[in-house]
Amino acid sequence: MGIFSISLFGKINQNLNLSDEERLCNSIQDMGTTFTLEDIPEELTSEAKTWRENMLEIAAEANETLMDKYLEEGDLSIEDVKAGLRERTLSSEIVVTLCGAAFKNKGVQTVLDAVVDFLPAPNQVK
Repeated sequence: MGIFSISLFGKINQNLNLSDEERLCNSIQDMGTTFTLEDIPEELTSEAKTWRENMLEIAAEANETLMDKYLEEGDLSIEDVKAGLRERTLSSEIVVTLCGAAFKNKGVQTVLDAVVDFLPAPNQVK
């Protein structure tokens, strides 16, 4: 599962996973600690596609290899996106931003995954 999301709490009260093009729906029964993956609603598909393209372009700009792959194939794998975003984050070119609400456990899992995927390990801090 990809970990890139945009929060639309005011509209649909869940996060969109841009890498897998799904939405994460938090369970009300267990206060949001579990979630299910569903298709992105039709009314948000266009906006999600636009944001996904932006994410792919930003990741591809990390290095020539990713840019060549993106230009040739028109897409990047989840691993490539994570690698590109991590490279640009570690070089302080971008700041990966996610949204969550600890009180209702919305987006908490994706934020924790992003810490592992994008932030430097303690031995990598200069």
